[in-house]
Amino acid sequence: MTNPDEPVSAGSIDKVGAVCSAVCSVHCASTAIAPGVLAALGVGALAGPAAEWGFTASAILFATWALAIGWKRHRNRYLAGLFVLGILGLGMGRWLEMRGAHGVHDVHDAGPVLSIAAGLTLVAAHVLSVVLSRRRRVAYG
Repeated sequence: MTNPDEPVSAGSIDKVGAVCSAVCSVHCASTAIAPGVLAALGVGALAGPAAEWGFTASAILFATWALAIGWKRHRNRYLAGLFVLGILGLGMGRWLEMRGAHGVHDVHDAGPVLSIAAGLTLVAAHVLSVVLSRRRRVAYG
């Protein structure tokens, strides 16, 4: 059951956040591995900076929202740590990718790898948050 005091359920935020984070990770992987395939499919714009920032921002937004709700609900430091690690990792990954785009090639390849790992970390955090919410519901009715 949802709490009438909450305008949006925490489970919904985590489900949408998990999808955003997964899409962000798949996007990072596909643009790093096969950018030509995206262009051939007619979706080359997905490899552009606007799309990359859009995916990153949506994943960070939902992760931050879920972190706030999750902390209020669970007070689980491991869950909070996963969210913080994923959020910082996505930000750092984008920063490294931008540095690579501006000629600092020693870090360019690290950006997509870090972004993919951070996105997957956020997926794990959202899934864990859903599991903890379900356990809480079972325990407290």
